[in-house]
Amino acid sequence: MVYNKAFTFDFKDLMKTTTLRLFNYILATLLLSVGIFVNQANANDIEIKPVAAITDGNGGFEALNGARAVTTTIIGTKTYALVVGESDNAVQIIDITNPSSPTAVAAITDAVLSGSREITTTIIGTRTYALITSFVHNSVQIIDISNPSTPTAVITITNGDGEFRNLSYTSEITTTIIGTKTYALVASVLSDGVQIIDISNPSTPTAVAAINDESDGFTELESAWGITTTIIGTKTYALVISYSGNSVQIIDISDPSTPTAVAAITDDSDGFTELGGSWGITTTIIGTKTYALVASASDSGVQIIDISNPSTPTAVAAITDGDNGFTALNGASGITTTVIGARTYALVASQTDGVQVIDISNPRTPTAVVAITDNNNGFTELEGSIGITTTIIGTKIYALVASITDDGVQIIELDISNQTRDITENSTNGTRVGLP
Repeated sequence: MVYNKAFTFDFKDLMKTTTLRLFNYILATLLLSVGIFVNQANANDIEIKPVAAITDGNGGFEALNGARAVTTTIIGTKTYALVVGESDNAVQIIDITNPSSPTAVAAITDAVLSGSREITTTIIGTRTYALITSFVHNSVQIIDISNPSTPTAVITITNGDGEFRNLSYTSEITTTIIGTKTYALVASVLSDGVQIIDISNPSTPTAVAAINDESDGFTELESAWGITTTIIGTKTYALVISYSGNSVQIIDISDPSTPTAVAAITDDSDGFTELGGSWGITTTIIGTKTYALVASASDSGVQIIDISNPSTPTAVAAITDGDNGFTALNGASGITTTVIGARTYALVASQTDGVQVIDISNPRTPTAVVAITDNNNGFTELEGSIGITTTIIGTKIYALVASITDDGVQIIELDISNQTRDITENSTNGTRVGLP
């Protein structure tokens, strides 16, 4: 439904009267009465619409049962999504160059992918590699995906082989470049720690360091669950979340062979209130500062942390499901950020609710933008949303959500809508959020 343009007001005249406040109140009430959502906190209209829904067993997709994690990469002129199908012990490679018509490219299945948890990609030399953790097999599988239609196994790194001793129940994995070398960092639940691996030569990875809880000053690595890295100043840091410890460990990995504990953040201490069941973590730069965002499943919320000075992290904001307009954070799991126009947004995948979009342009006052829920407004693949990432294809930004219950992936377009400022109603064509 589009607001009738013939029904207009002279806003200049209204500004000169004392009835403006009453007018705004009446107008907002009328809009809400017909189901239109108006978010006056945002400077830009944001159009959010479903682009495609990918389901296991349909259209040649055969490795999405228990879709748990998703990442994207560019190879040649094409963009690909890689999705972990935990129940299939597999990885599905998908061509999303045309996001509205994704195509199955390859399905990778193997015993060493039993209980696959997380996936990341990296470029080394001229080749692109995927790294997948196996929670059951206690391992990391490296796969050459330079030719996505014929992925090839490079090597399996297994706990207990050689110096690899921190890969028991591997969970999340990330990569980073330090100096001239590429490293993988793996968070391992039963090892209560992190394994740092030199993968500069992917066929002969080497153990560089093993970091364990309650050793060498590390105090918050129990059941290490999630991990990410960031550069602050001239140093590289790893941030590790503990699901059972409700905490974050900050580690200086500038010298990967001698990682050092920098700070430990725990729930219900020093102003941190939203770290219960820490599940997902990401970082972003806003202005001159670096922030960490933690999605917490047990607390059903997000903790925003200023880590600009990594040795003295400070609580900036706590976002809780059910408060201040946030309605899709129950079981918050995956989290990522993106910039649309001049504003920064966090997108949170929640196992119970779907996806919550949050404006974090001012990290101290995050605002709810929209809740995207399954079986509403054309979104059909969001039940059990758990993994989320964003990518740019052409001039547009897309979010991809892995849904463990729906056994599939939802592709969502995020864009600044046209500036005609039409007031639109939620429909099967998506949701526009913003000022009239």
